Amino acid sequence: MNYEDLMTGSLRAGEDSTTHSCAPIITRMEWCQRQITKAGMKTEVEEWCAEKEGLTDALLNRDCTYKYQHRPPSVGDRYELGLEDGRALIRIGSVERVYILRKRRQALIDQILNSENRYTALRTRIGKAMSNQALIASSAQLIEGAITSGRTTLQCLDRSTDVLHRSERFLRDRLERTSAAVTSDVSAFR
Repeated sequence: MNYEDLMTGSLRAGEDSTTHSCAPIITRMEWCQRQITKAGMKTEVEEWCAEKEGLTDALLNRDCTYKYQHRPPSVGDRYELGLEDGRALIRIGSVERVYILRKRRQALIDQILNSENRYTALRTRIGKAMSNQALIASSAQLIEGAITSGRTTLQCLDRSTDVLHRSERFLRDRLERTSAAVTSDVSAFR
């Protein structure tokens, strides 16, 4: 895999989780490429190329330090600099992704808990408004089903943020349908 493959692959990735950790490395590789075109001496060109290759190897999770054993020390040092900086940028990107995902997960948990509280309040209001035990039991089952769906959605949070958004929409629709059904049942009961 060469520099162009890395560039086009990461750009096609869109929201892929590796994109966020690759972006700073690819920016740095582009900067190295600009420095290569500006470099005047052969050694300077080799140093910039080595740094760029170190960044590429960090992305590909490989270490080709052995290739630089018989090259000038400054070239080997620049390869190691690129490799270590690339690894550090990947670690930083991983930490940032974990932080972002935890924030999203907590926000979704809060939304689900809020939905459960609304379901509980609705169930309480239905219980006070109706004396018919069959209607109360039916409404309670619908509400418990919605709460169970919410808890199932909570367990799926770790798998996919996209799935969570769809689950939240599902719960809202279900609550609206339940409320509409209960309202029409109450109207029909009176």
